Amino acid sequence: MVATSIAFFQGLFFSSIRLTGVAIEIIVIGSAPVLSGALEWVLLKSQPTKVWGIASVMAIRY
Repeated sequence: MVATSIAFFQGLFFSSIRLTGVAIEIIVIGSAPVLSGALEWVLLKSQPTKVWGIASVMAIRY
């Protein structure tokens, strides 16, 4: 089951890059940690750590 899921992921991932372009994929992948941390903050009401804040600023800045 896991191997099948990984195989589908790879195929779908690369076909999505072909359809949307590399720039969009980089934005999506690069923003995932920032967005997941923000969702955790909003939904679970857990205060983000200092490390998360620094990493998020670095991800946005660079």
